Amino acid sequence: MINSLFSFMKMIPDPRSRRRKKHDQAEVLTCLIIALSTGQNSLRECLSWLRGKESWLRAHTKMKLRGGIASLPTVSRMLSRIDTVEFSLIIAEWTCELVGPAHRKAIAEGRMPHIAIDGKALRGSGTHEKEHSRPPMVMNAYDAETGLVLTQLPIKDKGCELKEMPNLMKIISMRGCMVTIDAAGTFDTIMDQITGSGAHFLLPVKDNQLLAKDEIIEAIKGFDVDKKAREKCGSYDRYTSIERNRGRNEYREVKCCQDESILEETRIKWPWVKTYGISHQIRILHTKDDDGRDTTPSLGDFLRKGSWRQPKEDIDASGSDDKKSANQLIGLVSDVPLTAKEMAKIKREHWAIENNYHHVMDDTFREDHSKATSSKDNLALLRKIAYDIIQMITNGREKESGSTFPEKRRWLACREKQLISVIFEKTEPARARF
Repeated sequence: MINSLFSFMKMIPDPRSRRRKKHDQAEVLTCLIIALSTGQNSLRECLSWLRGKESWLRAHTKMKLRGGIASLPTVSRMLSRIDTVEFSLIIAEWTCELVGPAHRKAIAEGRMPHIAIDGKALRGSGTHEKEHSRPPMVMNAYDAETGLVLTQLPIKDKGCELKEMPNLMKIISMRGCMVTIDAAGTFDTIMDQITGSGAHFLLPVKDNQLLAKDEIIEAIKGFDVDKKAREKCGSYDRYTSIERNRGRNEYREVKCCQDESILEETRIKWPWVKTYGISHQIRILHTKDDDGRDTTPSLGDFLRKGSWRQPKEDIDASGSDDKKSANQLIGLVSDVPLTAKEMAKIKREHWAIENNYHHVMDDTFREDHSKATSSKDNLALLRKIAYDIIQMITNGREKESGSTFPEKRRWLACREKQLISVIFEKTEPARARF
């Protein structure tokens, strides 16, 4: 059993003066988490909802609420003064306890739990408008095994991702896990830290590592045209898949090899690499004629002629590493022997942090609409906690709660006792999604 979330909230250092404390910090933070979990988005909405529930909260929770529900200025000041790094460390301790059993079970079964790391912009914050700079960001670590977000750290902007990644990876336990990051993390220092912590990596090689990318692509293309080289290698592998969703057909092909001796420069630069390959992805948008009949071209026709929605001249025939490109070609490297199918699966799972978490933050929690400035990082962390609670309670109950996150959130809003029990009582570890 895991200690209650409320007990962890009490561990967060209170920066306020000891004199004239009207509101307990742990109670204020916990109240906000409850409100965010039940459908409220802004601080103003949360506090308005909490005032209507004040008597109920006193009767059904361990909170005394001696000062009542705090005002908006009080809550804003409190969130702006709490040390974000200390807050992140304490929440990381809670989430790592939640996912620990699922990770140990996966490793015992011969699987590697997957942790995806990616940054997210807080576009609604007004700080970058005043400074004429990029929007502030938070770096998140997402556990694909359980669907929970492990922790986050604030970063100034996208250019600071590489500096904060090592700090984020020190906070969470990664031993035995597969770690994926976007191309911003494909550097020797990051690879060294991941392997040094007992974890493994699968990283994309894009134009920020152009020499390595070109060498990997040329090596794989050499296997394609030389049958004897493929047979001699013995570890060349290929995997293709077709997916039809979100108004487009996606053709994915991954080719890989475990003979790193072929890479002259890359194996010296990155001695950890045991498997390298390429991922070729082509997205064809669905088209219809005037009568509503499907006229989406086949893969071959699309590459030769394009379509009226994606003209031939707009398709980069040589492949691009731009994730918005219709024709995307990137390299891949890993420190463990992997098949092409395994590489494709891990690469695909990495985007769960975008599709299952970042999208939910913007679409459901309306994070990009938040105008918070000094309290933006701690408010984002509270949203993350609310997200994890909803995922924990609804995981495996999709038939009752619905499959989409807004449905899960509405379902939980009508079951406040379940929410209260997770926050104030010892809970079971998080279940794996698989």
